[in-house]
Amino acid sequence: MLHPADFVVLIGYAVVVVGLGWIAHRRQHSTADYFLGGRRLPWIVVGASILATAFSASSLLGGPGEAFHHGLLWLQLQIGDLIAVAIVVRFFVPALRGRELTTAYEFLEQRFDVRVRWFSSALFQFQVLFRAGILVYGPALALATLTGTDLWATIVVVGVLAGAYTVLGGLTAVVWTDALQVLVVLAGLGACLVAVGQGLDGGLSEAFRVARDAGRMDVIDTEAPLNSPRSWPGAILGYGILALAVFGTNQQTVQRYLSCRSVAEAQRAAWLGWALGFVITSLTLVVGVALYGYYAVHAGTLPNDVAADAILPFFVASELPPGVAGLLVAAILAAAMSSLDSALSSLAT
Repeated sequence: MLHPADFVVLIGYAVVVVGLGWIAHRRQHSTADYFLGGRRLPWIVVGASILATAFSASSLLGGPGEAFHHGLLWLQLQIGDLIAVAIVVRFFVPALRGRELTTAYEFLEQRFDVRVRWFSSALFQFQVLFRAGILVYGPALALATLTGTDLWATIVVVGVLAGAYTVLGGLTAVVWTDALQVLVVLAGLGACLVAVGQGLDGGLSEAFRVARDAGRMDVIDTEAPLNSPRSWPGAILGYGILALAVFGTNQQTVQRYLSCRSVAEAQRAAWLGWALGFVITSLTLVVGVALYGYYAVHAGTLPNDVAADAILPFFVASELPPGVAGLLVAAILAAAMSSLDSALSSLAT
């Protein structure tokens, strides 16, 4: 259970994000302002938002669990991401920004006809709606466990908070709160690493030594079969194709390219989104490796039946001091909301 100081941190975070939505709301004067930020949003903030859209609470909870059991092999996916972003920056962004578009599907209507636009838009909406359920349920379950609140109440809180500032401020509010949420996630993961280091006599270096001896520090596995999710051809080619769709055609990402001031700024935002994704993915995996070393030294303190995506919440609840635990819970909440707000905004558009 969390300390009252942790709830103060959570309430403070909620007030800030809703406040950002209200500030953005007061600056709305047209539909272009609401759906595209007036096409004048700073590329640095847009780049952070691109990362936040793709990095969900499932990523935050699943990354450490993945590294705890399988090491750093998930980093291979960043190669596929890099190839996809390079193609998108070279070909997709100039094509999309060369027209006065609001959505990616208007491009298809101009290229083919309205039936193609309707069909592709419907597919996108179904996909986002189903994904939104996963985005909310996973972190809500973790938050309910940590805070001791009812699961349904947690789902409602996450949905209402994300919905409030998204409805109030449109894409401007979404992008700026996404940037804030990236900072919260980074701070939370950093605090977790500090706590691991303080809990071991040899500090973080001891945790990494134990992990290295157990084979958890390998980045590429050349012996994994092709049907393994951790094979390097699958990570580069298979995931690269998925990343090409996410970065190049998904309305949640395209909407951000269209909100920048120019083609060049949209291209810089795409590159920044990839770079931040590399950093934050690496950090989640490093946290997982550090937790492996920590619990290997403190044998018996981690229950055997803890699921992979529950390892980080267990550490937060049992090892972090008051206030710091609240920061990690805020990070989980931030990761959930940063993906949900993008889903809501893109569906409305």
